Amino acid sequence: MDPTTNTVYHAEDDPAPEGDAKLQERLTNYYGNFASEEDMTTKLDTNHITFYENEPVLQAFGEGFGMLDVETGKGL
Repeated sequence: MDPTTNTVYHAEDDPAPEGDAKLQERLTNYYGNFASEEDMTTKLDTNHITFYENEPVLQAFGEGFGMLDVETGKGL
């Protein structure tokens, strides 16, 4: 992220211009709404655990609509 312009770059999808040395010097890591990489990782891990703990209930809910065949991955 460029803290001067608040522009968020992505290493693969939208990299920062390489020819601007001053920009390259001021780039910082960006963690969205998280204070640090550790906070972001902790929240993502918690979300994954919560999803997997509730996956059977979520599948049963979705199957009630007949929208997805879990085995084939096909549906509406």
